[in-house]
Amino acid sequence: MNKNTGFILGSLFVLTGGVIYTIERLSSNIYWLGQINSGAYPPTPENSVPDNFFTWSFLLIGIVLLIYSYMKAKP
Repeated sequence: MNKNTGFILGSLFVLTGGVIYTIERLSSNIYWLGQINSGAYPPTPENSVPDNFFTWSFLLIGIVLLIYSYMKAKP
């Protein structure tokens, strides 16, 4: 794996982790808005970041790949 491939893969993993996190928050807020219409709802939507394993794993893999590619790019 050369440095450009590592940068591209690392960026894609970080972006994928961000997209998964955004979709998770969006679905949580839509569910909360549905509860508001029913009359019984919690005061704030439940957005728990550490619950999703894939978000953290994609972000961690992406950051490791970016660091590895950056270290490989140095002379």
